[in-house]
Amino acid sequence: MIAVIADDLTGAAELAAAAADHGLSAEVHTSFRPESRADVIAVDSGTRSLSAADAARMVGDVARDVLLARPDWVYKKTDSVLRGNVRAEIAALLAATGMTRATLIPANPSKGRVIAGGLYYVGGIPLDQTAFANDPEHPRTSARVADLLGDATPGLAIGVPDVRCTDDLDRCAAGLEATTLPAGGVEFFQAVLRARHPPTERVTRSAEDPCLPVSRPHLRQLFVCGSMQAWHQGRRTECDRRAIPILTMPEASFASPETPSSHDLEQWADAVTAALSAGGRAMVAIGRDVQVTSSGPAALANALVAAATRALRRGGVDRICVEGGATAAALLGAMGWTRLDSVPCRAPGVAALRPHGAIEPILLVKPGSYPWPDAVWPDECDAGK
Repeated sequence: MIAVIADDLTGAAELAAAAADHGLSAEVHTSFRPESRADVIAVDSGTRSLSAADAARMVGDVARDVLLARPDWVYKKTDSVLRGNVRAEIAALLAATGMTRATLIPANPSKGRVIAGGLYYVGGIPLDQTAFANDPEHPRTSARVADLLGDATPGLAIGVPDVRCTDDLDRCAAGLEATTLPAGGVEFFQAVLRARHPPTERVTRSAEDPCLPVSRPHLRQLFVCGSMQAWHQGRRTECDRRAIPILTMPEASFASPETPSSHDLEQWADAVTAALSAGGRAMVAIGRDVQVTSSGPAALANALVAAATRALRRGGVDRICVEGGATAAALLGAMGWTRLDSVPCRAPGVAALRPHGAIEPILLVKPGSYPWPDAVWPDECDAGK
C-alpha cells in the first residue's frame, strides 16, 4: 500500500486520481480506514487552515495511524503554491517516519507552474504578481520559495530543487533515497510512481466516460462553487453562457453565515431543487466577494454546503461538481462520507469519487485555482432537457 497524506480534500482526490490513472486501485479517506485493501490510500488531514502547531499535531497523529498499516512508502501532498503549513507538516511526518530529509517539489510544469533560480513562476509570471497574491487565506506575497516556506527549522532538511519540465521531475524521482520523504504536487507524485511502480498495463478509457455529462445528457448535475478564486475566474459568465441557473447565498444568510436560519437554508435548497427539476443543471455559490475574518471562509463554506446537502438529500442528483478543498471537505462531512473510491475520469485536472461501495452519486472535485475543463460542462444545447 502507498499512503498519501494531504492537507485538503482536493489534494487527496487529485493524487488518488493519478494513482487510478496509473493502473492502481485508490481510495480517499477523511479518517484512515486500515481495513482498506486499496493500492493507494490518500488521507485528507484537513489541516490547510489550521495553525502550524495544530496542523503538525494532527498530521503526526494521522501518520502514526497510517504507519501501523506498514505502507510501502509515504508521500506528503502539499499545495502547488505552498499555501498552508507546509514546513510544519513535513517536519511532523519526518518525525513520525524517522526519515532524515524531504525532497519537496510543488511545481506542476505541465500547468506552467515551475521553479527556477529558487523562484516560483506561474505561466512565466512570478507567483506574487499573479492572482495568488490576493488569496483570501494564504496570499502569496513573494515568489521566493524560501519565503513561502517561512522560517527555517533547525535540523530540518527540506530540499526544493529547480524544476522546469517533466524530465526534471523524473530525475528527482529516480534519485530519491529510501530515507528521503517525497513531498509536493501531483506531477512529482506521478514521477515517483513511474520510478517505483512501472505500470504493467495502462488503464484504457472508453470513448464515453460515465463521469461526464456528454455520456448522459439527461443526468442531473449540481455545481458547488465555494472558491472565491474560482468565482473570480468567471463562473457566472460560464453558467450564463450555458443557461445554467446560479443560486447564490441569500443576503440574510450571507450577513450571518455562522448561524444561517433554517428557513433561509430551506428556501435556498428549494430554489436549487426547482432548478434541477426544470433543467437538470444548477450551480450553488456564495456569489460575491467576502471580507475574510477569522471564521469567515469556513462559515461561508458551511452555509453553502448546508443548502447543497439539503438539495442532495432530496435525491435526484447524479453528479456533484465541487471546487475548493474546504467546500468539498465540508460536503463530505455533512453527507457522512468518510471513505470514497477513486473512479477513472478523462477530464484533465478533475478527480472523480463515489462513496465506497456505491454507484452514485459521482463527486467531481478540483482545486479552485484551476478551471473546469470543457468536458465537465454540459453542452449548451443539452441545457433544459
